[in-house]
Amino acid sequence: MIHIDDALKHFGISKEEAFPDSDTKVGTPKNGVFFRKELGIDMCMRLLEADGKKDVRKARIIIDYDADFPVIVHRIKPQ
Repeated sequence: MIHIDDALKHFGISKEEAFPDSDTKVGTPKNGVFFRKELGIDMCMRLLEADGKKDVRKARIIIDYDADFPVIVHRIKPQ
C-alpha cells in the first residue's frame, strides 16, 4: 500500500498545498444527476456527510490521477 506522503510526492503536492484554495477550473458540465454521478460529486458529498459535515452545499473537489501510479489522490474540501 502506498503511504499518503509518497502519493503527494509523486504528484508534486507539498504538505502545505495539500488542501489549498485553488482557482483552477476545468470544464463546465451541467449540474444534473448524470454529471453528478459520473464525476463522483454525489459520492464526495456523501463522504463529507459521513465525516460529520451535514448540509454541505458547496465543496472543492480535486483529483490527481496518473494511469501508471497505483493510487489516486482525491481531495474534498467543504466551502
